[in-house]
Amino acid sequence: MGKDLRSFKSEKQNKAKDFDPEKAQKEHGEDVGTLREEMVKYEGKSEGELMAELKKKVKEGREEGTLSDEQLDSFYDKAAPILDDDMKKRLEELIRMMKEQ
Repeated sequence: MGKDLRSFKSEKQNKAKDFDPEKAQKEHGEDVGTLREEMVKYEGKSEGELMAELKKKVKEGREEGTLSDEQLDSFYDKAAPILDDDMKKRLEELIRMMKEQ
């Protein structure tokens, strides 16, 4: 398999530091002002910790009716253009796992 989440750590940290919410909002037309805060909140967590948090959030969203398969597909469509092939494959695997929950 390709890279794991840990191998992206330094790259992710650099991207989080360089993230410009205003530029992203102009480019994508969405309010992304809190995205940096969310990224920083998860920095330094292990892959296991990240997966546990993801599963918890998915379960909550499914139970509350606030997370649909269509939203997951839409997220993939928005994120995929900025990801390399390994990251796209990993995101596809994560979304498949979330849809099965």
